[in-house]
Order: sequence, then C-alpha cells, then structure tokens
Amino acid sequence: QFNGDSLLSLTKNLKLLFNCEEATLFALDEPKRELFTKNFHREGFPEIRLNISVKNIAGFVAATGKPINIKNVKDSQELSQYHKQLTYDSSWDKKLNKDTTSMIVIPLPLSKKLVGVMEIINKKGGLSFGQDDFFKAKAIAPIMGMAIAKLRDKKSSNGESPTQERQMHILSQMIHSSDNFEDLLKRL
Repeated sequence: QFNGDSLLSLTKNLKLLFNCEEATLFALDEPKRELFTKNFHREGFPEIRLNISVKNIAGFVAATGKPINIKNVKDSQELSQYHKQLTYDSSWDKKLNKDTTSMIVIPLPLSKKLVGVMEIINKKGGLSFGQDDFFKAKAIAPIMGMAIAKLRDKKSSNGESPTQERQMHILSQMIHSSDNFEDLLKRL
C-alpha cells in the first residue's frame, strides 16, 4: 500500500531537484516479480505495473541492479548498449499524454536489497541529463529506498503511522528546501 499524498509530494520535489518533467517511484512486488507505482493515480491510472525483465527499462534496472542514464529512449542503438533485448514501451506515454525522451533510472536499495526503482524523466529545456544529475540520483538512491519502504509499510488502519507520515513529510521538505545538492546531502 502506498500513501498517495506522500508519494505525490516526494515525486513533486524530485522534479524540482532534477529540473525535470516527471519523476516516478516504483516499488517492488517480489512475489509477482513486478514493479508498481501509483504515481499517476490523479491522472486516472490507479496503478502501473511492469515486469522485471531485461526487455523494459525499469525492469532491466531492477533485474540487473545497474543504474542507467539514457539520452534518447527511442534510440534502439543506445538501448542495445545496455542489453540487446532492451526496448522502450511508449504505450504509457500515449495513455498519459507524455513524450519521454531522456531518463535516469536508478535501483533503490534498502539494506543492500532492492525495494524499488526511481525514474527521472525529461530534463527541462529538451536537454539530456548530465553526469552531475546521474551522480545526484545515485547519491539519493538509498534515501529513496528507505522512503519506498516506509511508504509500503502498513502500521495502522490507514496504512501509515503518525511517525512515518512525519518522516515522509520531513524528507519531502528537505528535498524541496535545499539550496543545492551538497546542502541536501548534508541534511540527509
């Protein structure tokens, strides 16, 4: 179970941090070998699920544990550098009326175990993400892994304890209020 407001707040602040059009946090559904997100609940999609497979980008990152920075998701040559079967499924772009071009996709660990995947999508201004963006994403991955785990922990009847709710609020505010990335890392 995800708390939708906490997820929305986190992804909104990730968009500000990375100056990007979209940020998505996927959680791992281990028994089904799938990733799922409720990021787009307000856009009419209660849940999006992806197989953990080398055939899709988020699934590839979950399967291999390798973070990737893709300049153009539609460039099959670029994708084949990661894996010969890797492709980009544009069906969600059509459903959500979006046009994904560039992505940073990072595995989210908690205690050295995969709990989810973070996607940072389309740097504003039509640019691709640089190495500094890639470094930032990898640096905050453990914190986002902890956030995913907290969002999924069900401690009370509404799915979230007051302490967890407060921790998620603090994390979201820290991301939002940091002047620069170094300040954010220190505060985290």
